[in-house]
Amino acid sequence: SEGQYNLFSDTASARMARSFAAATLLAVDHYNNRDWSVVPEIASIDESCSVYFTPPIFIDSEATSESAVAALFERSVRNHLEPPCAVLAPLLEEASLDIVPAADALDIPILSYFAENHELVTKSGVVGVSLSPDGRAHAMTTYEPLRNRKYLAVWHQDNEQESVPAEAI
Repeated sequence: SEGQYNLFSDTASARMARSFAAATLLAVDHYNNRDWSVVPEIASIDESCSVYFTPPIFIDSEATSESAVAALFERSVRNHLEPPCAVLAPLLEEASLDIVPAADALDIPILSYFAENHELVTKSGVVGVSLSPDGRAHAMTTYEPLRNRKYLAVWHQDNEQESVPAEAI
């Protein structure tokens, strides 16, 4: 069907973004309807709770920094619409890093998934869902089944990564 849920491409990242969009819509729907079939804790929400989520707005960043920033600017400034309460960062770190100044200027927090970049997940206004490299290393070395391993490996995208000094772990 035509509309905001059609992504421009069928790349792996576009398919993943479409999956996140579907999961977001399902989560909002379940919470708003107090449907506890997936998350049993929803059943314990007090009946007097008046918190509900508005339907999310999805904008295809086309996996580029320029498109992500332009889409946020177009939505929030040029169209004089209410700015979003939060931004789900683009999947690619470069695009995520480039949207931070625009979101900061509009005072919009960013939720970042798959952030491997320490600089991204430690910026103010950015909430990292995955761990930064030092957080991931710490989690791996304190996880009991892995504690006595001699070597540990982390696979990541083929993009710039930074080293974390051993004393930071």
